[in-house]
Amino acid sequence: GNVGINTSSPSAKLHIQSDGSHDEGAEIVLRHSNNNSTDVVSTISFQNNAGQVAMIQGGTTGANNTGYISFFTDSTGTSGERMRVQGNGYVGIGTATAYSPLQVYSSADQKILLSGSANPYIRWQNGGSNRAYIQWIESGSIFGFFNSVGDNFDFFTHDTGGATNLRLKGSDGDIWGSFYAQE
Repeated sequence: GNVGINTSSPSAKLHIQSDGSHDEGAEIVLRHSNNNSTDVVSTISFQNNAGQVAMIQGGTTGANNTGYISFFTDSTGTSGERMRVQGNGYVGIGTATAYSPLQVYSSADQKILLSGSANPYIRWQNGGSNRAYIQWIESGSIFGFFNSVGDNFDFFTHDTGGATNLRLKGSDGDIWGSFYAQE
């Protein structure tokens, strides 16, 4: 049968009905009494008759008031962490420690795949305004780099001075800087 909390007609195995008075809505609390600074606090396990196939874990890292949430999936019976949202909001896919707002790690060569469109692109914005694109344009077999706000497209070297090695200029077609091609 179904179990209902705050409802007399539950529509699922567990149905929790909020009366609307709580700011967070219908809330489920999973509390772990341990106060360790690095600990798995709670786990939700998704299982079938063969066992676990996925889980979500919440825990602490570095301090008992700094949390993370991790998403795991199982492959041929072995569970692995696939994505983690850290306490600072950084998201790691394939890594438990992201060093930027989004970090993707894979031991395979292919890291990010854009598909499903004739003209997939990556776009940079600042405050909702478009700044630049990298785009594949199928009709012309073009891999393009687009600067939406200026005429220059610059390539830089590793040096600390930030010297421009190649600058592609806008509508006048000027190219200046250093250009090297090696086999």
